[in-house]
Amino acid sequence: MKIKLNYQAAIKVALLAGVVLLAGCVSIPASIKGTTQTPVESLSAVREAPELYICQDGRFGGKVISVLNNNNQTRLEIAVMPLSKYDAAPRLNTPSVGRIYAYIGRFL
Repeated sequence: MKIKLNYQAAIKVALLAGVVLLAGCVSIPASIKGTTQTPVESLSAVREAPELYICQDGRFGGKVISVLNNNNQTRLEIAVMPLSKYDAAPRLNTPSVGRIYAYIGRFL
C-alpha cells in the first residue's frame, strides 16, 4: 500500500499548529500586570471622568515624544496608542489617541 502525501496540506497544518502554539505563549509581562486583572487602558474614559479613576490601576503605552530632565525628576511626554490585548504592547502602527505626561522621581 502506497501512501500519497500532499505536501501543501502538510505544510499548512504544520504552520497552523505553530501559530496556535505560539499564540498560547503570549502574555502580559509581570512587570506591567499591576494589581488588578483589568486596569483601565482607555485614555478617553479617564479624560471624560478622571474622578472615577483616582487610585485605580491604569496601563497606557505608546511612543515617547519628548524627555525633559529637571533637578530631581524626569518628565516623559508619551503619544498614547492602543495596546495589544495579548501582550499589552503598544500598537505603534495606529494613530495616537492622546498625550500623557509621566513623571519619574529621578534623572533618567
